[in-house]
Amino acid sequence: MANSESIEFLSDIFNTQARKRELQKLVVDENMPVIHLQGLYGSATALVFSSLKDCGKQLILVANDADEAGYLYHDITQI
Repeated sequence: MANSESIEFLSDIFNTQARKRELQKLVVDENMPVIHLQGLYGSATALVFSSLKDCGKQLILVANDADEAGYLYHDITQI
């Protein structure tokens, strides 16, 4: 399995339709300007936010430090 195929496979497993739908509801809710997710490890953050690429809103992701931001950026660009 090629790398891009394995990333898509993992994304499909992680981003179920129910999870995508509920997260998109939060993102488009004008009464919810900030969403704080915790307990995500490794590439899970990138996988979660990859499901929001078609939500029609601009998103800002804040990492704990420059290294974490770099890893997050790399993961998102790979997905």
